[in-house]
Amino acid sequence: MQESVSLGTTEEACIDSCNAVVRVTERCVTECAVEEDKGECIRLCRDAADLASLLAQLLARESPRSATVATAAADAFEAAAEECREHEDDQHCWACVEPLEEAADTARELAS
Repeated sequence: MQESVSLGTTEEACIDSCNAVVRVTERCVTECAVEEDKGECIRLCRDAADLASLLAQLLARESPRSATVATAAADAFEAAAEECREHEDDQHCWACVEPLEEAADTARELAS
């Protein structure tokens, strides 16, 4: 019989918000790749997606490194949200802002 992992509410919320970040930022990167002058948006969204995925994995296995990565992830999420906010005419960029901000908040809460 397999044991279930019992994570706290903050950890579960952070995993959920990280998974949302991966979905929206990967979509944003795909859309921005065909547009001019979106290199910074692509870079920041890729950083956010990679750190979100890593943080969700660390949380799921209850790694003691989760809090350290959560701080770096929150910084990346905030930077990507700021960049995407500058492209409000692009739906794929604008769709990233709220999930990134929510993930930054949950990551910061987890890190503290």
